Amino acid sequence: MRKLIFLFLAIVLIFTGNASLTFAAGPATPQLQLNLLLSSPAFVPALFKGIKVDINDPLKFTFLVDTGQSGLTSQALKDEAKLMTEYFLAALTIPRQELWVNLSPYENDRIVSPALDKTAMGKDLLGQDYLLKQLAASLTYPGTEVGRRYWDEMNNPVGSRHASTVITGGTCPSPTSNFQKVWIMPDKARVYQEGNAVFITEARLKVMTEEDCLAMKNNNVGAAPRGRPGQAQGPAPTDAFKQHILPLIEKEVNEGKNFARLRQIYYALILALWYKDNLKTMITQNYADKGKTNGINNQSEDAKEKIYQQYVEAFKKGAYDYIRKESVGARHASPVTIGTRIMKRRYFSGGFLYQKA
Repeated sequence: MRKLIFLFLAIVLIFTGNASLTFAAGPATPQLQLNLLLSSPAFVPALFKGIKVDINDPLKFTFLVDTGQSGLTSQALKDEAKLMTEYFLAALTIPRQELWVNLSPYENDRIVSPALDKTAMGKDLLGQDYLLKQLAASLTYPGTEVGRRYWDEMNNPVGSRHASTVITGGTCPSPTSNFQKVWIMPDKARVYQEGNAVFITEARLKVMTEEDCLAMKNNNVGAAPRGRPGQAQGPAPTDAFKQHILPLIEKEVNEGKNFARLRQIYYALILALWYKDNLKTMITQNYADKGKTNGINNQSEDAKEKIYQQYVEAFKKGAYDYIRKESVGARHASPVTIGTRIMKRRYFSGGFLYQKA
């Protein structure tokens, strides 16, 4: 049994914010726009669970395939196995530092690494990154119980879900913004080796905020410190995100049908890493980590551009644009609530261009 770490990562950037609008009374205001992607049912896809290598012909592989809940048979199963074989070969020849994708509206020149570009793995990782961004943004939608709990903490930084918002001089609360980066990386991956065969016994992915990931990389294991000396110790935006949103993303990444492709890629990566680390043959010297993708470099020239443009459009449109009426406690200098007001608060998840008036 051995532990394998840091094979790859995917990054999600989401921007969520709310802005106070005018005070009003009357019937509830409906949502303006919804483009949500929420959690999917648990699903076990077809997976490469093991591999046996012919020592006399190191490119002759026998894969142990678990069909899971896919129901695939005959030609459909062969096609799926062929795709997973392409994942394996790509992971075998592409250096680990080149196994990245990056959907960002600000970096259209850094969508996917050159080595991964036009491979099935690169295309499918981009597709999974797109879903990851949509899911992370959608889970903060205040029309759900999870979204309400998240925004309760965001809107009430004193730490109580039921705390009243401080209003002085009759002004509205300031807009609240939250910009997060989420990283996906291996958590636990264990294999059992017997001779020239290996079997995956455990494989799980970890979802982390960027600050925690960087802290761990810098050998400062654990969450980054909350706040700074002298600051009030209420829940910061990242704290609320980690408490209410990250666990749901991690569960979906490891179990949901939305991320079945990501798990297939992860299992192929584990097997490829074992191959490179344990079989010091002529094939590993001439092929492993050499970026030789001829034969598996079969995606169209515009595959990445189509996914990127789809993401940019979704980023502009936002996962939701929602207005709801909220009861807000009015306070002055004393901590005693002297009354409540009904106000409209707008919640938007997506991207926009900010220009100072």
